Amino acid sequence: RRSLGTAAQIKALAEDIGLTRLWLVGNKVRDEAETAFLMSETPGIPVLGLLPADMGVQEADRLGIPVYDHVPVLRKAAEGIAMALDSQLSTNKAAQPQGGDQ
Repeated sequence: RRSLGTAAQIKALAEDIGLTRLWLVGNKVRDEAETAFLMSETPGIPVLGLLPADMGVQEADRLGIPVYDHVPVLRKAAEGIAMALDSQLSTNKAAQPQGGDQ
């Protein structure tokens, strides 16, 4: 809940300075109930994707190796988020007038 409250504050601050392209990424999502909560309670900011909670993150940290290489489910989720962001940026760029870099 607090993170969504923070997202709402960031959205308001971004709007104050004219930033209109905002997206959320859910982090350490444990189950479908958390997924449903995040999707239903977003403060009007589209969700790009979700990074699942995974004990492999702590293991990678202990081993001193990159999480990206050690936890395939996170790598797959991160790649999906990157593709979703790329798609959003491409769509928004095509819809923006020249010089519109918000």
